[in-house]
Amino acid sequence: MNWFKPGRSRWRKGRTLALLLVFVALYFILQFFYLSKLNSFSRRSLRYPREVKINYQVNHTLLEKVNGIPRGVHPSYASLYSTDKNGLFKCLKSEVWIPESQVNDDFCDCPDFSDEPGTSACPDSRFYCNIQLPHKEPQFLHSSKVNDGICDCCDGSDEWSGKVVPDIMNLKGKSGAVFHSPCQNHCGNIMQLIEDEKRISSMGALLKKKYLESAMTLSKNEKKKYGPEGVFYLLHQSCFEYSSNDYKYTICPFDSVKQSKVYSQSATILGRSGLWTQLKQGDYLLSMGQGDASLCPDGQPRETKLHFLCGLEDRVISVHEDQKCQYFVKISTPAAC
Repeated sequence: MNWFKPGRSRWRKGRTLALLLVFVALYFILQFFYLSKLNSFSRRSLRYPREVKINYQVNHTLLEKVNGIPRGVHPSYASLYSTDKNGLFKCLKSEVWIPESQVNDDFCDCPDFSDEPGTSACPDSRFYCNIQLPHKEPQFLHSSKVNDGICDCCDGSDEWSGKVVPDIMNLKGKSGAVFHSPCQNHCGNIMQLIEDEKRISSMGALLKKKYLESAMTLSKNEKKKYGPEGVFYLLHQSCFEYSSNDYKYTICPFDSVKQSKVYSQSATILGRSGLWTQLKQGDYLLSMGQGDASLCPDGQPRETKLHFLCGLEDRVISVHEDQKCQYFVKISTPAAC
């Protein structure tokens, strides 16, 4: 009988377990060093991502300046985009400094998005059109509208990349076709319209005198009904005819608005009486409600809004239905000048 056999067996099992523990320990030590090296490499590679982009992928078209100012920057803000002696730009609302080459390179570096005024890279930046209309608030667009194929600036400067949208995506606006890239400069036409409006306003102000004179006999309370100093009282004494498609409209400001089929005697009342909702020189809005409610959603009565604009004669410019049983009428008159 071998009395030592059980002891030897336990010894072998103990040695095997010890070796196994050693191998497991070595495995975790090697994993620790491997992951440490990998993290170190990752940190180094993430530390200078932009330097690689700048050196090998810079697009010089993006970096072009307009009259010495970064693209999309309003001239009054040009000084904010100057660089220091080392050619570094400071983000406008933070303490972050970046190389000048990273301004307008189609990559958002500044936490405040100020480094991309001329591209759509940043989610909340402004693009100022190259040509600004005189005596107007600075014209700017949201960055999402830059190079989207739609001409938003009157000079088309927001579409500097020349991107063209497919014909199937061409948009149509209520007032006519929306301009698509490649854009043309329409600023001259707009400036001419502004000058024409000034001329009409000046001439209309002279013609307005007779409208004020016609209201001189009204009491103070009566004048309020017809606008500032009762200037629209003279229009109250007139009715205007307007035809559109199969309908004829009879518009009597402050009294009624009627719609009838051409060659028909029956008429639908689109509005009665009147209530001012906007009193602004050159831009007055009179709401005429209490119209007929037949065939209207939820039985709501029809309503017509009269929009008075400065003009050299009394005439209806247009009539259209904004939505079911809601109508909008534009009227030109010196009383609005």
